[in-house]
Amino acid sequence: MTRKIRDNKQYVSNEYFGSATETQVEKGAQLDKLLNETFVKIIMGSASIDEFDKYVKSWKALGGDDITNEVNDWYDKNK
Repeated sequence: MTRKIRDNKQYVSNEYFGSATETQVEKGAQLDKLLNETFVKIIMGSASIDEFDKYVKSWKALGGDDITNEVNDWYDKNK
């Protein structure tokens, strides 16, 4: 299966190797905590898989969109 994914280029490489962005420094711990708590609840069965959609909305609203924009801006400048 791994070979098929690789051969069909069905993956995304992390191209970001810069230092933490301003928002990552400011809100990274909060976003990591949200991720860990949500994933553990889903894995342990105390939350349904639908909780993932709520997590994504919260992550984006709490700074995830800002981080994504900062990283994309960095990438555009460092291609």
